[in-house]
Amino acid sequence: MRIQKVRGVDVGGVEARHAFRNKQFRKTQRCDLCQQPLRDQGASCRACKYCCHLHCEPKVISSCDPKQSYELSRSESRELRHSRRSKSPGSRSLERTRSPRSLERQLSFAMDVTYVTEKIIVVTFPEGGLDTTYRSNLKEVTRMLRTKHGNKYTVFNLSEKRHDLARLNSQIAEFGWPAHLSPPLERLCTICKSLDSWFHADSQNVAILHSKGDKGRVGVVLAAYLHYTSICASDNQALDRLTMR
Repeated sequence: MRIQKVRGVDVGGVEARHAFRNKQFRKTQRCDLCQQPLRDQGASCRACKYCCHLHCEPKVISSCDPKQSYELSRSESRELRHSRRSKSPGSRSLERTRSPRSLERQLSFAMDVTYVTEKIIVVTFPEGGLDTTYRSNLKEVTRMLRTKHGNKYTVFNLSEKRHDLARLNSQIAEFGWPAHLSPPLERLCTICKSLDSWFHADSQNVAILHSKGDKGRVGVVLAAYLHYTSICASDNQALDRLTMR
């Protein structure tokens, strides 16, 4: 039996949860999260018909809105793709008719939220893109973390220091270093010790590994910590665990 996971918070602060269930798709659909083809087995929300891959389900953080049909959004998307191919004069006006829910899914797809373990959550953002998009996604993730974990989480920032990240999260530890470079060994040891101390302080504490741009920084820290705590026997096994997620 698979444990169903729910995501989402409405404007009033009350959880509006997706009621996901396994579904066998007879026709090829489009995953509402990653926008890739969805064939055969997948997950579908009973209320709003949100559809996604089984491996995408844990990453869904948008709220469930039964008033907004995702099936309608998918049909709109097909019309948009057709309009781009046709190069008709009205294609630009059609692109401007995209629903707010469609834009929300595009924002959600710009980030990646992964539960490596029950206590370690990786949040990564692409290097490019607008700062407004980054801040919007950051607010969405922060809302989800506060709803699910309360004040039992700390953000370990592995990127360069950002003021917008600090404004949204009072509990933040700065351990960043320049992208595409190896971290100083002393800093890597400090991160491992800080993670270990945070987890031992409270059994419900979770750590958020944040990185904007270079995902290699997350891989280095995860491999070092999993090997440091003997969760994984080797560096390769630690990296394999991350890539499987």
